[in-house]
Amino acid sequence: VTERRVDNALYILKAETKGTKMTTSSLNCVLSAYASNGLVDKAFETYDNFADYEITPNSDTFAYLMESLSVDATTLIPVNINHIMGKWENQTECIINQQKTDDYDEWKSSRLMAADVILLTMKDKGFLKTEQIIHEYIRLLCVFSETEKARDFITHILDSNDKKMEENSRISLETFVILSNSIGLSGQIESAFEVANLSQRAGYYNGLPKHIMTRLHQLKANAESDFSTVN
Repeated sequence: VTERRVDNALYILKAETKGTKMTTSSLNCVLSAYASNGLVDKAFETYDNFADYEITPNSDTFAYLMESLSVDATTLIPVNINHIMGKWENQTECIINQQKTDDYDEWKSSRLMAADVILLTMKDKGFLKTEQIIHEYIRLLCVFSETEKARDFITHILDSNDKKMEENSRISLETFVILSNSIGLSGQIESAFEVANLSQRAGYYNGLPKHIMTRLHQLKANAESDFSTVN
C-alpha cells in the first residue's frame, strides 16, 4: 500500500465519511500500513489520534509502532537481512556493512529510545509483551548490533516465565533465529549457541532449525581455523 493511499484512508476516517468510523481497529489498520513501510513519524502521529479521539489502543497498536522502527532501521541501514534470518545465499562472511553518517549515533539513539518508551508505555497500561512486539524489538536491536541487550531481554522474559511473574510471553522461533545469527555473524560464536539453548527453554525442544545450526558450526570451524593459522 502506498503512503498516499494510507494518508487518504486516515483523512477519510478523520472526516467521518459515511460508512466509516474511528475505532481501535480502523486506526490500527492505518498504523499497520505506515509501519510496514517504515514510516516512523506518521506511525507515531497516527498513535496520537488515539488520545485525540478518546480511543483505547491495544497490544497490536504498540506492536505496529515497534514494527515501524524495525522496518525503518532495516531500510536505512544496508544490512543483508536475509543473512540475519539465516538464508545463506552465498559464502560471504563480511555481511553487515553499515555506512554510518555523522548523525548516525543520534538517529540510532532516538530509535532505541522510542522502542524503550513503547515497552514502558505498554507496561504502564497493563499490556503484556506479545510475540510480535518481542520479535520486532529484537529485530531492531540486531540491526543496530545491540545483540547483548537483545539476549538479556530474551533471557529476562524466559526467567519471568519460569518464575511465573506474569502471564507467559511467547517468543517466536524466528526471533531466536534472528538473534543467534546476528550474534554469530558478529564473531561471538559461543554466545550464538547459548541463544540456541534459550530457544529450547522457550519450548522449542528441537532447538533452532538444522540449517541454522549447521551454519553456526561452520562459523565456529572457520573461527577455530583462523585462530590456529595465526598461532
